[in-house]
Amino acid sequence: MKTCVCLLLTFSLVTVLGAQPALPIDELYLYKNGMAYVVRNGEITEPLTLSFHRDDFNDVLKNLIAFNPRTGVPYPLGYTTAIPGRRLLERFPFDLRLGGIAYFLERMKGAQLEIEHQRRTHRGRLLGIESISRADGEDPPTEDHRLTLLGEDGRLSNFLLSFVESARLEDPALQEQLEQYLQLFRESYNQTAANLTIQPTPAAGPVRVAYVQQFPVWKTSYRLELGDTDRLQGWVQIDNPTGEAWDGVQLTLVSGAPVSFEMDLYEPLYTVRRSVPVPNRQVTAPVEYEEAVADQPRRKAAARESAFEAEFGRNRQTLAAPAEGVVAAAPPPPAPLQLVEAEASRAEDYFEYRFPFPVSLANRESALLPFLSRELEAETVSIYNAANHPNHPYNSVKFDNATGVPLEAGPVTVFQQGRYAGEAVLGYLNRGQEGLLSYGLDYEVSVSRQVSGQPEQVVRLTIANGVAYFFKESLRGTTYELRSNADRAKELLIE
Repeated sequence: MKTCVCLLLTFSLVTVLGAQPALPIDELYLYKNGMAYVVRNGEITEPLTLSFHRDDFNDVLKNLIAFNPRTGVPYPLGYTTAIPGRRLLERFPFDLRLGGIAYFLERMKGAQLEIEHQRRTHRGRLLGIESISRADGEDPPTEDHRLTLLGEDGRLSNFLLSFVESARLEDPALQEQLEQYLQLFRESYNQTAANLTIQPTPAAGPVRVAYVQQFPVWKTSYRLELGDTDRLQGWVQIDNPTGEAWDGVQLTLVSGAPVSFEMDLYEPLYTVRRSVPVPNRQVTAPVEYEEAVADQPRRKAAARESAFEAEFGRNRQTLAAPAEGVVAAAPPPPAPLQLVEAEASRAEDYFEYRFPFPVSLANRESALLPFLSRELEAETVSIYNAANHPNHPYNSVKFDNATGVPLEAGPVTVFQQGRYAGEAVLGYLNRGQEGLLSYGLDYEVSVSRQVSGQPEQVVRLTIANGVAYFFKESLRGTTYELRSNADRAKELLIE
């Protein structure tokens, strides 16, 4: 096994060193639904390999394309097949997934074994192995297994499995199958990466590779400066989970949530087939006849049966065979598939934030980038809701989204004259939509409220065109008393 592992590592190292380096990421579009559109550009002169995580490969197979940007001709692709390990392991005569050495030897009955037992070597064919309980003095019984070998001299020998130091399969074919089984068993639990190879066919040249894969959702946060000039700053947090460093990537943020789903395209699918018994498996038994005594009614019934069978046989033959002189026409061949080309149209359903500078980011690092800085007209108000606070309203700001871009949801930190004033949470705000943000309690305004004890009932009944309408309204009055200790006028909204 050590030799096999060394050979595998050497082969993998040679493969990596001899292959063309992976294409660097050139453009990156990050969507708000947690997907990313990745574009790689470069030159291809020999087979080029890209490695993906197993969880991302289903998305890659669904949408990846590699083509020559000059001619538009696509390059052929190939990838490692993810045949389920359980299907490959089922082809071997043994199974190591359910038990230990005793379970393995139970399925090796008839195999030629060489075992070391109490420093002596024994050879023979394995007849079987059985579970036993043996007592060791005053200790409770110990579970063990008894192994039986048929020696070369024809003698049967029993050995306790707990005293067997080693065992070896003397059949080279079985030994090779065991090594292959262990290799597949290890690979079946270590399939974390999938390789995709691009072939430079029909000719070498420039290559562009584009695909969609899952990414961390980009997050937004805002800084709202209130003063002589109100300004809103937007910052975005992005993460690099690709396993490679970004060097001068053109980054674009896309505001919108396209529909996305996952489908298992990587693992081969096998159909479930119905098991049909082999026909005519039963041997026809001999027929024994008794001496027939035929009376007149039985003869007439037999004659009617014979006539019916003859007529039915003629009709059946007529239906089954074509008429004389007429050749039965073969079924028409299926019509060839017709490629229907859809009408292309431009759909502008999303808003893009395209950074004017290239972005460089190391692997497994995150960045906080400014993507918005716009002036706006904000108005400070106080908003009172007894459910939020019974005695004081909240300091709030009211503004129209006149930035020209939709604002994604995120936290907002409010500053007044350069000083921290509080924090709020902004929901998705479309262009031209009014927003309200509450960032702290307003202790300069006090509110007391009194609700009427019993609601007033109003009942009304109308009848029109044979239909009666019954109206019942419940009215409750609330009286608010407001007191302000501020040195300036304030606008109060009662919610």
